[in-house]
Amino acid sequence: MNLRRKEHIFNQKIEPEYTRVYHFIYSRLDGDRQLAEDITQDTMEMAWNKLEQLKKGDSCRAWLMKIAMNEIRKYFRAQMTQKRGAFQEESYDLHQFEEIDNPEQVEADVLDQILAQEGLEILMQALDRVHEKYRLLLELRLIQDLKFAQIAEIVREDEAKVRVYYGRGLKILGKEYQLLTGRDE
Repeated sequence: MNLRRKEHIFNQKIEPEYTRVYHFIYSRLDGDRQLAEDITQDTMEMAWNKLEQLKKGDSCRAWLMKIAMNEIRKYFRAQMTQKRGAFQEESYDLHQFEEIDNPEQVEADVLDQILAQEGLEILMQALDRVHEKYRLLLELRLIQDLKFAQIAEIVREDEAKVRVYYGRGLKILGKEYQLLTGRDE
């Protein structure tokens, strides 16, 4: 790929995603603005260096989010403060959550309930109260608008597992929302 073509692709497809990538990284780093800016810059630099690997027809957003996740992981490994694995089983009573055949329907139900009542501010407060392993999936799906296959690639899990955890996360989000609004049903 020649330099002119590379610059064109980067300017047209990658650069417009900068803000979205920054917000994604910022949300993973507990609000450390400077660190988020640094890792976002590292992500964009890596995207530039690996631009030849982006295949025609691939989602630039999903590709960038995968790079961003890798950069975040690299940072935590370097700091030796890596949090527990996002997909380790926790002490949740997972039996209270049945297997979900259609997470898209649960998504619609939970989001309709939340947005019809209070709006985005309480949604974000409720999302902050959801455990990291579910919150990551919820953010990638609801905020970044990625498909399950793309999310599975980003978090390095199979799509079926991502769908199950996503469905559980939606239910937890709904419960957290109800607790915040005093509508514990």
